[in-house]
Amino acid sequence: MENAEKETSLIRRMLWAPHEQKNKPTFLLSLYDLDRIEDDRHILGYRLEKVNNSKEDGPEVEMVLFSGADFTIEVGAPIDTYETIMAIMMFLTLKPGDVDDKHFEDFTDEQKKFCEKHAELLAQKVDDWYRSSQKEVDDTQRVTL
Repeated sequence: MENAEKETSLIRRMLWAPHEQKNKPTFLLSLYDLDRIEDDRHILGYRLEKVNNSKEDGPEVEMVLFSGADFTIEVGAPIDTYETIMAIMMFLTLKPGDVDDKHFEDFTDEQKKFCEKHAELLAQKVDDWYRSSQKEVDDTQRVTL
């Protein structure tokens, strides 16, 4: 994915802080337009990084948890919407019990630890964000009618 980023466009970066404590990690999602279409699906690249916020000189990326160039949405659908962010984050925060265990067979120890310690809370934060963004959209539509 790193080489592909140079040939792609950054769609959006979002920093998620699922924990209330300052010494707990935050997570940075980067979403990329790969300018590729296959089987009537627009292919997007993504990277979810664990960020350490307790450094005195500012946040520092500790590790890349997930990176890929295989997230797809329908051709013609907007690639930069809240729905796209919600979908990729729900995919990246799957944990055992959500899907078949086979999904996790190739996970690294760090990815498994992320699933155990952070995925559920992060998924909840993303869901809360999405619901509040939809309320804002609904409120705006009501005002403009």
